[in-house]
Amino acid sequence: MNRYTAFIFILLLIVPIMGGLYSCRSTSESLLDPSTVHAYRIGFPEVKARAGSFFDDDGAPVIDLHLEFPIGSLITRTVNGEPEALIGLQVAIRNTDDPLIGTTHFNDELHIKTGKSSEISHFYSRRFASSPGEHEIELQVKDQISDKTTLLKLMVIVPDPASPMPSISDIRVALMRPGEDQVVSSYMIPRAADSLNFGFFVTRPSPDLPVSLTLRLIRFKSDTQLPRPMSMSSVSMGSLA
Repeated sequence: MNRYTAFIFILLLIVPIMGGLYSCRSTSESLLDPSTVHAYRIGFPEVKARAGSFFDDDGAPVIDLHLEFPIGSLITRTVNGEPEALIGLQVAIRNTDDPLIGTTHFNDELHIKTGKSSEISHFYSRRFASSPGEHEIELQVKDQISDKTTLLKLMVIVPDPASPMPSISDIRVALMRPGEDQVVSSYMIPRAADSLNFGFFVTRPSPDLPVSLTLRLIRFKSDTQLPRPMSMSSVSMGSLA
């Protein structure tokens, strides 16, 4: 990174995650972190999305987009004797700090095989070259079979490696699995996740400039009450339940 230095810190924590596999809509996630959205609406594709600032192997700033599609929310069709979901993806990324920088557009089509009973979700990741500053990401997820579309909006701040002040990238959280790490796209982490990997970059203009970081992992219990009777009204949107 030329005369600027970047460091990545990986913290390995064995975290006993309380509760079960959460599957509610959490607008509170967006309030706490505008770069994380969990969109849930009956009849529409359910999406857990997270956008994070990071750096590539050459030290250039990038935006990592991570999506999770719960298998149970997908509409399928049979292709060659196997159930398959078809999702159309449209991404638009705009630098809100510099309107002179054009908008990045990206389209993709996902053929998701849903026949594996062991898979709870389908994960999707994409990396985009980026300029420093605040970015707005508009995401359209269309179920090509049901013709229903889910719209999402995320915000992410990309640090400037040439800044005279130290900066930190987003903290990337991943589930540690044998041979690979699966980046978490939501704070709704299942109990089956035994170990978590936290990774981030710190940039500083001089190797002699000391930098101090403090991290605190906050845990709260959720989904611990008895199941509600089916006759009760639905849980309100955005509530912890």
